[in-house]
Amino acid sequence: AELEATVQDEHMPADQDAAQRDQQCAAPPAGATAQAEAARAATAAAAALQQEEEEALPLTEDGFIDLERLTAKQHQRYNTLVNDILTEAQQERYSAFRRSTLKKPIQALMTRMLGGPVPNNSKALIALASVTKSFVDDLVAAAMAVAEERGEGTPLQPAHIHEAYQRLIAADKEALEQAGGGGLAEPDLEWKLTYVGSAENEKYDQVLDTVFVGPVAPGQYRFVFQADPPEFSQIPPDDIVGVTVILLTCSYREKEFIRVGYYVNNEYAEEELRDNPPDKPAIDRLYRNILADKPRVTKFNIDWDSTREASGLQSGMEVDS
Repeated sequence: AELEATVQDEHMPADQDAAQRDQQCAAPPAGATAQAEAARAATAAAAALQQEEEEALPLTEDGFIDLERLTAKQHQRYNTLVNDILTEAQQERYSAFRRSTLKKPIQALMTRMLGGPVPNNSKALIALASVTKSFVDDLVAAAMAVAEERGEGTPLQPAHIHEAYQRLIAADKEALEQAGGGGLAEPDLEWKLTYVGSAENEKYDQVLDTVFVGPVAPGQYRFVFQADPPEFSQIPPDDIVGVTVILLTCSYREKEFIRVGYYVNNEYAEEELRDNPPDKPAIDRLYRNILADKPRVTKFNIDWDSTREASGLQSGMEVDS
């Protein structure tokens, strides 16, 4: 009993209120509250950073979204981002893309480009087919409007689609410039590859493809322009075999300033067919020889100043053999 009383006297009176004793035991040391708050803040920041990293869409080396590395949650977020930039009508087409046969040719095209098979459930294929379908629908609608304006009706011709494409590109540029974004200080250079179907009539000319490069600053640039062959069904049979021309042209603000022509010779590989050609050209027996080392270059003087009206092709030209 004496020992117990001594311990109580040294540490705390035996009759001290129990609540006061508990309060003293629970009281944290000086600065502990601030440390706890800092720890909680650090934990919350780490959790937020982890969540941000999980939600961040993986990018390729070129800075594009890497669709093949998307998780299920990220893929859902990507679809949300895509839907945000589409109109209501485009969103309906986007959601219905699985019912479209467009995915098959897109898959075949991707297989050719990548040099390997593309799975039917590839996220890249799904996204590309969806966006492509939306754009194609807009392009067809614009081409039909062009045909109606010209009074030519349907079926649509390549010229209708080409002009519709030009209009869509111009509308997108105008929208970006009005929004003050995109850095479109100067327009793109328009490159066009044309196959001359007949030397006697320009209506048989086929624009194989058109690409826009830029905006670019003065200097030297290099790019690959690859296009599909012409549709021989749209060329007079008498003009299929023999010599023709392909034209590579470049325009600035719709004014052509350079034209490069290459002679093309379509002939049969077999000597027998060359000596006795069939009445109907055998397309699968022809081969094409392009005189790529002998281009004929024509340069046109145009007004490069955007503040003045362009002077046109007739202002002068230079010809390089």
